[in-house]
Amino acid sequence: MEEHQLNILSAEDDLDDQFLLKKAINKADIGGRIDFVPDGKSLIERLTKQYEGHLPDILLIDLNMPIMDGLEVLKVLREHEGINDLPVIILTTSNEQKDIDRCYGLGAKSFITKPDSFDELVEVAKSFYKFKK
Repeated sequence: MEEHQLNILSAEDDLDDQFLLKKAINKADIGGRIDFVPDGKSLIERLTKQYEGHLPDILLIDLNMPIMDGLEVLKVLREHEGINDLPVIILTTSNEQKDIDRCYGLGAKSFITKPDSFDELVEVAKSFYKFKK
């Protein structure tokens, strides 16, 4: 386990995916803590108003969310001083090349299609630490 606690903020509207992701991070034993917001607008509000100097280490963003989708979130993030360089991992059901290209074009550090099994999700969670700033 890493010495530093890895703080993750995830924009994920599916409660089952939140539950599985939290379990996978615990099982991956990366010293990670994850908080969730239900949509992109809530993520931006939390980053710009609630963190005030103490930002998460990485952001996990789903593309398909209500109110503000993942692509919109990436655009807004890149326009805000202080949060525009946060490492963003897109974790989504999409595997469309156009989505992959657009996300990387907007500064995402990684694009991961949600795996089909819990064990694969644990392996994905193990990779999160390498994206920490």
